[in-house]
Amino acid sequence: MSEYYDEQPQKTYTLIQVCEACHMDIQVVTEMVSYTIVEPKGSNEETWIFSLSDFLRLKKAIRIHQDLKINLAGVAMALELMDDLNHYKKKSSELERLLDKLRHY
Repeated sequence: MSEYYDEQPQKTYTLIQVCEACHMDIQVVTEMVSYTIVEPKGSNEETWIFSLSDFLRLKKAIRIHQDLKINLAGVAMALELMDDLNHYKKKSSELERLLDKLRHY
């Protein structure tokens, strides 16, 4: 994370702060929002507020976009699949813990 900013991570970011920290054009971030890669609070670009998790997700999206050379629609799909995978891994771990409890009951 330190490659994008020098201080402790903030809790919220404006559009300008996100663009500066990630070295991205406003247009790219706006397009990422249109693909729901991130969903900032606020009704328009001037009032958008990005959470720390939005900021980290944007950084991940940038890496996927640059490293795999896929378009933003593909990035959105890849992130959604990664989210699903993480969700199912958590569920699987929960079920394994419950099963272990039942075995020892």
